[in-house]
Amino acid sequence: MTVTNSLQSPDQVEALRAFRMIVRAVRRHYQLMEKHAGISGAQTWALSLVAEQERMTVSGLAQAMAIHQSTASNLVDKLVQLGLISRMKGEIDLRVTFLMVTQVGRDKLDGIAGPVTGLLPDAITRLEQKKLERLNRGLADLLAMLATVETEAAQIPLAEILR
Repeated sequence: MTVTNSLQSPDQVEALRAFRMIVRAVRRHYQLMEKHAGISGAQTWALSLVAEQERMTVSGLAQAMAIHQSTASNLVDKLVQLGLISRMKGEIDLRVTFLMVTQVGRDKLDGIAGPVTGLLPDAITRLEQKKLERLNRGLADLLAMLATVETEAAQIPLAEILR
């Protein structure tokens, strides 16, 4: 039988509670977005990025969302099926495919409240650099202490993980 460590200090309890509140707030935000928009949080974020940068490529979308290219491709396929974006071959290089938001996609985005990137990515972009560096060091230390870490999860949108 293994003895588990219990939380010993108020700081440990505070850290655990903060993680709980973050996860709950992020999950609730994505649920409300999905309920209102009828598409997932990841799809909403992808749609908004394509709307911001016309003629975006799938690889550009993957980079902007910090996800694997195959994950971005799956998001694009679904958005195309829903008629929210369209694909267009490049005029100069026919091997390049650009993504464009349809009017239906623009209408969908108009009705969405809150940060379309999600609460956590939005908050991260607003952190001061020194605080962000401290956060990254602390999270790296915490990840190193976990018994198992699924590194491939780093390439999956948080909205999909929390579904």
